[in-house]
Amino acid sequence: MTKVTELTILKITKSGKGIQILDDDGRVFGTSLAYVQSLLSGTLKKKWILFQRMPFDVAPDRFKKSELWIPEGADKAYLEKQKELKDAKLSTNSDVFSKPRQEENKQRKAYKDSW
Repeated sequence: MTKVTELTILKITKSGKGIQILDDDGRVFGTSLAYVQSLLSGTLKKKWILFQRMPFDVAPDRFKKSELWIPEGADKAYLEKQKELKDAKLSTNSDVFSKPRQEENKQRKAYKDSW
């Protein structure tokens, strides 16, 4: 297994009323805890939450890095894909939520080798 580390932390605020997400560059995003709870319970009309960018950052090394475990043999392909994504200019027509990528992922999941 190959280990790749990135930082993404989800934490509850000191007041207990908010949620903060800290990304790998130390940027902080937030929303209310009640809003997240309503999303998780299915009572929120939307199926997503737009987090607010907070006016402060944290040191990227403040928290332990999260570990991403890559299955044996997939590590080379994963690292190549990460480099490709860093070099690419993503748009609404090419990101993971775009129709072409959704179709590509659907076809990839549908294909199974039947040896």
